[in-house]
Amino acid sequence: MIAVKKYLMLSVAAVVLMTVSGCTVYDKITRPVPWGMETMPEGTPMFQAGWKDGCETGMSAYGNDRYKVVYEFKQDPQLILNDEYYSSWKEAYTYCRWYLINWVRASRK
Repeated sequence: MIAVKKYLMLSVAAVVLMTVSGCTVYDKITRPVPWGMETMPEGTPMFQAGWKDGCETGMSAYGNDRYKVVYEFKQDPQLILNDEYYSSWKEAYTYCRWYLINWVRASRK
């Protein structure tokens, strides 16, 4: 009984901490990232913003249910006319979706 109370107290404390902190720690812990995709290519801040948004969109579109829950369509409407942002977005979308399709397929074997 004491162990159950401790577990419940820790669970409530963790939820409160995640809520107060804006869930940034929670996102990093629970977001699945295929091996080899922990880092993005180097580039300007505009390139990296496009890459991050495009990759997240690709993983949400072509991932399994676990990926679809934590990733979403992302595209900054204010930057869509910026050639560097949009080209890196398209490149990342294509790269990440194909990488993820193969990663999920290989993990089923």
